[in-house]
Formats: sequence, structure tokens, C-alpha cells
Amino acid sequence: MTRLGVQPSGPLGPPEESESTPRDALLRYISHETAWREAAMQQLRTELTQLRRSQNSVAPVNRLAPELFYQIFKYLVEPATSKDGRMLKASFSVARLKSLIWITHVCYHWREIALGAATLWTAFPLHNPSLALAFISRSRSSPL
Repeated sequence: MTRLGVQPSGPLGPPEESESTPRDALLRYISHETAWREAAMQQLRTELTQLRRSQNSVAPVNRLAPELFYQIFKYLVEPATSKDGRMLKASFSVARLKSLIWITHVCYHWREIALGAATLWTAFPLHNPSLALAFISRSRSSPL
């Protein structure tokens, strides 16, 4: 008997197909343990995400009305204009892109507000087709 509790097979020759070697038993055990631990880790990640969302939901800043967040986000990403209303920079810029991405990565609450505000996504990058498609999708029926 081996230290894994598996009886070696066959006297000296290779095991028959129906028999298992200690190596096979060890590989099955490792595979099973790995799968179990990966599932447990995923469950813990899910619980941690839920706890963080709960914690963020009671943060004072998140008590503000979604409409106020929208106005702040809009101010962050809208093109700069001069006093007479002329646009000072292009309607789409790398800074605007970074601002939108940053906003959607702060917390779940901010992400939901930003993704729900279709007009934030109406100017989009043409240099990146997949990003442009994401912006078009998020802009829904708003004019581009």
C-alpha cells in the first residue's frame, strides 16, 4: 500500500486498463481539490464583491441623487467651451475617454449611473473600433 492508500497494481507489469495507478489516483485527487478550491475562491470573491457594494452604498457621497452624479459626470466629460460658446477642444479626446473609463471603475453605483446616462457616450473614439461599438451601444438612441 502506498502513502496515498492506493494498492499498487499488477506484480511487475503495467496495470490493466480497469486498474488505477497511484499516479492516476494522485492526479484525480489533485484535480478534484483544485476544482473544489477554485469554486470556493469564486464564492469568496462573489461575497467580497457584495460586501464592498454594501459598504459603498452607505458612503455619504453615494447618498447624492443620481441626477446630481449625472450632472457631475457630464461636466467632467463635456468639451470645453469659451465664454462665447465656441468649442475649445474636440468633442472627443483622450482625456474624455479616460474620464469616462475612470468614472465607470470607481464603484458599482457610479458605473450604473454612468452606463445609464446615454448622452455621456455620444462622442466616441474612431481609432478603436471595439471601443467605438461599446460607446454606440451605451449611447442607445441618443443622437451621436
